Amino acid sequence: MASGELDPHCHAIVENVECDGFLKTAVVSFGQPLPATDFARAEYRAKTCDLLLCIGTTLTVRPVSGLVPKAVERGARLVILNAEPTPYDDDADVIVRGDIPTVLEDVLGVPLTNE
Repeated sequence: MASGELDPHCHAIVENVECDGFLKTAVVSFGQPLPATDFARAEYRAKTCDLLLCIGTTLTVRPVSGLVPKAVERGARLVILNAEPTPYDDDADVIVRGDIPTVLEDVLGVPLTNE
């Protein structure tokens, strides 16, 4: 869903009653706690990865920003793709500044939208 679009409605019918609620993706909003099992999996992967890609994040919000030093301390290479500087730029092996969808389309060689 593109930015600014309305949330999609649920059209499921349960016991002959249409839901008519909103569909929500599996997203954790700012201020909500991360599911513990998901974060533990991310932490393990950060500690064992060879390359950490940080795309579209200021890297200032905990606990996720704390994954970067865990990866770097274990020797992972760090690539940051963000429009603005981050606190971990000095640790990065590669920094790419620019509009994220545009850069990713260039790197991947495919459009990210149906437009």
